Amino acid sequence: MGKFCLEEFVKCYIDSAVEAVNSHEVISLENFDSIVFNEVSNKTGLSLGKIKHLHHAFHWTLFIDKPFTFMLIDKEGYKPGYQIKKNGKIPDKEKLYNKVIDIYGIFLNSRSNSEEWRNL
Repeated sequence: MGKFCLEEFVKCYIDSAVEAVNSHEVISLENFDSIVFNEVSNKTGLSLGKIKHLHHAFHWTLFIDKPFTFMLIDKEGYKPGYQIKKNGKIPDKEKLYNKVIDIYGIFLNSRSNSEEWRNL
């Protein structure tokens, strides 16, 4: 694998996330993460551990920051019960790329330059 490129990683992760949600009426958070992590790993050559190390910024962008990109539904009162579904129209991926970079770029860069990252 070549040098890590944050912009390419963000685009790959967002593309995979949007595709995963758009191809299901409702998808569990666990299945969503599995699909996205594996697809991003296959496309970027990054290990699943490295992708998991960086995924928080994407969860914040897609499920927590308003306006919500996707709806996160807590059906059972604990994390394994979370379900994801579309929140109206298909999101503008370019806006999502920029949002992740603008808001969480420093966080992602520091995580991808950490000692922990190098050991994953």
